[in-house]
Amino acid sequence: MAASDGVQEAAGTLVLVTACDHGYFAHLANLLASLRHQTAPPERVVIVDVGLNDAERAQLAAAGHSVVPYAGNLLGDVKPHLAALEVRACLDELVPDAEIILWLDADIWLQSTTYLAELRGFARDHDLLVTPQMDAGYGGGRTGLRVKAGWLGIPRIRSWNHDLLAEAYGRDVAHRLASHAIVNGGFVLARRDSRFWAEWRRIYRAARCRKFGIDQVSLTRVFVETKLRAAALDPVYNWCCSFTPPVLDRAGDFFRKPNPPYAVLHALHLTDVAKTTRYTVRRLGGGTQDVAFFDPATVAAAIDACAAYRSRPDTAR
Repeated sequence: MAASDGVQEAAGTLVLVTACDHGYFAHLANLLASLRHQTAPPERVVIVDVGLNDAERAQLAAAGHSVVPYAGNLLGDVKPHLAALEVRACLDELVPDAEIILWLDADIWLQSTTYLAELRGFARDHDLLVTPQMDAGYGGGRTGLRVKAGWLGIPRIRSWNHDLLAEAYGRDVAHRLASHAIVNGGFVLARRDSRFWAEWRRIYRAARCRKFGIDQVSLTRVFVETKLRAAALDPVYNWCCSFTPPVLDRAGDFFRKPNPPYAVLHALHLTDVAKTTRYTVRRLGGGTQDVAFFDPATVAAAIDACAAYRSRPDTAR
């Protein structure tokens, strides 16, 4: 992307950070494998170790990745299973050499070859990029959403995240944010020098409880309440498969949004049951196909097919 005066602007050093334990290692392998077709790969990959074994650490180090131990103490004493969530708010301290920090949960894998290149471009104009847990295509699966009458009878979208807002920050805050979609904590992109990180830590520390989801609802408060140059990306950049599974392309070889115009998915996030569930998904043009989004063969086939599709001269950009 060029600057407004026609001079090419430097993208900045992008560091991809994720966290993993032994139970997530197979998912992490899919994420790392899916980087191979990226047109603008990260300068560095950092894996926060929240329970890997020695063999896994050695394998990651041999592949040239940085492995950083973390015990869950940057924001106070936290249980080990929450460490991978808490550390998200402290990445500017964990990777001080980065200019752009991209956090992806280890159960995400990248399908589109231009994913990281596009994110680098977006980072020039924004302090913070997130993806909402709300999309026109999130309708045929487990969304956990419910509609309640709000003040003056105005419908408000509610979920367990909004209930957690009330528990962590009080009913007034939850009411104020009830009409806003919760942003997904599995994807965060920000420049390291952005005040976003300090704002996130401030709001995180103000929570009245420490439990699963606090990182996500505190991130939502940062996005909605602080005066940052923030943008919500289309969920194609972080498609939560358990909300609604995607559909297969007509050739049955890579994944698209399940609703027209069937946009190509940049990244698939194996939220909740998608980590272990086999789906019967629709193929555009007719028929269905059994798919496991966590299967390495599925991942490899999809990213190779999408790369071939993106390289075709007739592909819409």
